[in-house]
Amino acid sequence: MDEKKLEAVLARLCRRSEISLTQAVKLPYLVDVVAQHVLGREIVGATYEAWEHGVVAREAWRAIRHKPTLASLSVREHQWSETGLSVRAAGTIPEGVLTPEEQEIVDFIAEKYVSWTATALGALTKDMNPHIDKTEWGTNRKAATDEEAYFRMSDEWRETQRRLRCQDLDDKSKWGDEIGDPKEYLRRVLG
Repeated sequence: MDEKKLEAVLARLCRRSEISLTQAVKLPYLVDVVAQHVLGREIVGATYEAWEHGVVAREAWRAIRHKPTLASLSVREHQWSETGLSVRAAGTIPEGVLTPEEQEIVDFIAEKYVSWTATALGALTKDMNPHIDKTEWGTNRKAATDEEAYFRMSDEWRETQRRLRCQDLDDKSKWGDEIGDPKEYLRRVLG
């Protein structure tokens, strides 16, 4: 994990507005999932763990909570959340640390997700990691940054997840006939 990359990503994420500690520890994860898809590699390369309220970049947590002297960031206390800290850009974003392609990915994440609440980001990061059982959140299990995690960021996946949560999948009276061979079934249904 490159601390300069982490600092540059955080500074770029909060250059337009102050972000909460929760956003600061979850947004680098989304950056790296997209970077893995687009560039074939992560930008930050932090340790992404399954904490109680979603995926957290452990190094971002430590840098903000225990070393709030990152040159391009300002960390301040506030009273409007349980974490009590917010992060904002202070001065200039480190130059030459992020490539133009990396900057574009960070800007995409900032534009799309920086306004999301801590609860929404936590739910998204949990939905992106269905391999982590409900009982394992809070155990620091490794989170995925692969293609499947990227796919699960999509609006379509999240809508499917929302709909599935509203269904009673145990009511067998609503089940259809057994499919058998899935490929044959799709050929038949889709023509």
